[in-house]
Amino acid sequence: GFVERAARSLSQVNPEKDDVEWGMYWLVKGLIDLHEKKFSSSISWLKKSYQELKNEEVLLYLAEAHWQSKDFSQALQVIRRIRTQKNSAYFLLKTSIYWSLNQPTQAWQSLNEGLQQGVVPSLILKKKFALLLEESLFFSASELMIHHLHQLKPQDITAMAQQLRLQKDSALSVPMARRALEAA
Repeated sequence: GFVERAARSLSQVNPEKDDVEWGMYWLVKGLIDLHEKKFSSSISWLKKSYQELKNEEVLLYLAEAHWQSKDFSQALQVIRRIRTQKNSAYFLLKTSIYWSLNQPTQAWQSLNEGLQQGVVPSLILKKKFALLLEESLFFSASELMIHHLHQLKPQDITAMAQQLRLQKDSALSVPMARRALEAA
């Protein structure tokens, strides 16, 4: 979360003179470039880092770099190589990749798999809600929220209801948002 500080620290490293742990060095360079939206160089650094470290977390960053660069098929290939690091970031990114590839069934299955694997339910529910809104399925989004109120924080409920209210394309969105807030 401290990309600027990491960049400053990395700029002080002299790879020719300092004892450098190359896998970590390339990982930090890749993450800095990912943050700065330099996707091509980020992908290059992250590939080198993975070759050195063989750490699946690096694959997750690599998949994100491919996804951010709109190379969705490559992002999917990379994320499929992950076997053990299946955390919330994994399931949410995998869902986004499938969604970007216009494969909504697989995206939804990825979210459901995340729930089965014990990922924080509120993260999965918020992603489902967002996808339903993106498809203008306001009633379904409202029903999802109402059905899972017990798994959501009050600020999440308020934010979701507000998102429903902001949907100007739906005359039903305000009554649905009101109903959701009343159910809370």
